[in-house]
Amino acid sequence: MNVSYAWEQKYFAAVCETDDAMIMSRILEAREAIEQRLLVPIEVDGPEDRELTAAQKALELLKAERIDSGESSSVSV
Repeated sequence: MNVSYAWEQKYFAAVCETDDAMIMSRILEAREAIEQRLLVPIEVDGPEDRELTAAQKALELLKAERIDSGESSSVSV
């Protein structure tokens, strides 16, 4: 794993998390790191901007697959 930006460490920790009890915490940590990075000006449509956008989308997908789908499947009819 080659980390180029500081926020990527938290992002990769979320993506690689296998413990269901820890996944939401990792996602929140990654989101916070990304939000902190976005407080500083960034080159619009530059390499890091594109990676940040992709990471945000991936975290949403990860949450939908690992958290949200688990909540709906545990509801009994």
